[in-house]
Amino acid sequence: MIQKIPRKAPNIGGFYRYGERLEKGFKAYKNADSELAEMILRVQNQWHCIQIELSMLRGITHLLEEEAQIHFSSMFHKLHINLDDVVRIIDGLIENNGDRETSRLPFLQLIWRKGKVKKLRFAVKEKDALEQALLRLEGWHWRLQPSLFLLALVKLPGVESQLAVYKDKGNPQVCKVTELRSAIQLDTTRQEMPSIFIPGSTLAEIRTPILYTRGELTQDSENGESLYVETYTPDSWTALDVITKNVRNLGRILSIVDPTLFGIPVCSGIVKVYNASGCICDFKLVFRLPNLHDRTPPRSLREVLLTSERYPLGKSLALARQVSRSVMFVHTSSFVHKNIRPETILILSREGLSGSTAVPFLVGFEQFRPEDGATYMKGDSAWEKDLYRHPTRQGLSPEDSYRMQHDIYSLGVILLEIGLWESFVVQDIGDGKWHPGKGLNISGFLPMGRQIEKARGIKEELLQIAKTRLPAIMGSKYTQIVVMCLCCLDKGNSNEFGQEGEFLDEDGILVGLRYIEKVSFRNAPQLVISYFTIL
Repeated sequence: MIQKIPRKAPNIGGFYRYGERLEKGFKAYKNADSELAEMILRVQNQWHCIQIELSMLRGITHLLEEEAQIHFSSMFHKLHINLDDVVRIIDGLIENNGDRETSRLPFLQLIWRKGKVKKLRFAVKEKDALEQALLRLEGWHWRLQPSLFLLALVKLPGVESQLAVYKDKGNPQVCKVTELRSAIQLDTTRQEMPSIFIPGSTLAEIRTPILYTRGELTQDSENGESLYVETYTPDSWTALDVITKNVRNLGRILSIVDPTLFGIPVCSGIVKVYNASGCICDFKLVFRLPNLHDRTPPRSLREVLLTSERYPLGKSLALARQVSRSVMFVHTSSFVHKNIRPETILILSREGLSGSTAVPFLVGFEQFRPEDGATYMKGDSAWEKDLYRHPTRQGLSPEDSYRMQHDIYSLGVILLEIGLWESFVVQDIGDGKWHPGKGLNISGFLPMGRQIEKARGIKEELLQIAKTRLPAIMGSKYTQIVVMCLCCLDKGNSNEFGQEGEFLDEDGILVGLRYIEKVSFRNAPQLVISYFTIL
């Protein structure tokens, strides 16, 4: 990262005047009815978390690249608007046409003084307004979190010192950023970091395959905890000690993820598998699955697309948003996934009073690579896998080295499938071979000899499907995101994601911020927030 003269820290001191007025509201409403008291508690919890994060960012943002500073300034502006709404509503409930005596009354006395008509109006109107304002504030905080986690990639010492100051103030996100940063930097001197490798006896002998995935379900042999296990097979062109180190580092990072934020299950350990000659032949990555009551067995997104009825619009949007969020957090962990397909997304479902809730988790790390590690121009010729790869990464000899934008392209294909609720890949029951789905007209491209021409033809077919079929189902904004993902590496004006030269920096922060703004930043994520309360 190019060093620049530090700019003046953004003026976020004005936020503290909101804090004073909110604290006044918290005290005035301590005797409120249970429904309102719960909303006030939510406001209080949000504000206390935001207050710590703002204080930390105040000492960091001026050290970052100019585009990063602009990003956070835009976030602060939106927070001003959201806090204005919350404070205005609370102020309106405390005060009664400027009557200062009234503003000091306990809540129940205040309602009684306003009379029954006012109480009815409050119950119907003010509560709803406060709920909507609170959802917007929670949505803002939800969108801030990926930006916070990108700080784990910044190597500047000023960031390190600021995180150290605020680590012990009880904010879970700051603590998690600090842990992630330490894991990425591989601080092996930390005594509290135990080995990520575990004995094979940890896993129960009974294994249950998950359809269309390379993973299996099993249990912890000691406590019966549900585990998901997938196999990473070392390639033949990389030294085994390098592979072992990379697998260890991945396991350490994935061991501290928050599944409710990352959409990635927690890695509980890695098992080394030895062949008859005593050499390592495989690694078993072991993940803990969230303990959801009444949870049905996990299924791959591929199986869900093939066998389940179309999700309601809100549920489809929530699924798409969380999958896109998981891709962002893989990048904040300093890795590229290289294998994002419906087969590498697990769907956990839970039946509740309001129906079934689908919670996605990104798995399938058998092709991962450190973001700054060596990339080998190796591939395969399986069209059902190439479908999710950018044209320059298809075939036995891909043209381009792998980077985050290639994961973004894969995401675009998956979002297209979710939006249409169609599987582009279907397995023949008779011969077990994979064939294009009915809605994917690419059979004419598959026999083509020149790989790049075939790949570009398939990409154009995906773009045509997105532009013609998707708007009527998912709307123009969702369609725009899909097209943006599919075109994220294009040259010229068709690439709304931006030309790569616009966001090249040493730490990989700018491409992450561009992703947040262009892909995962669209629309308030209220449905995702409500779905993830079950975790």
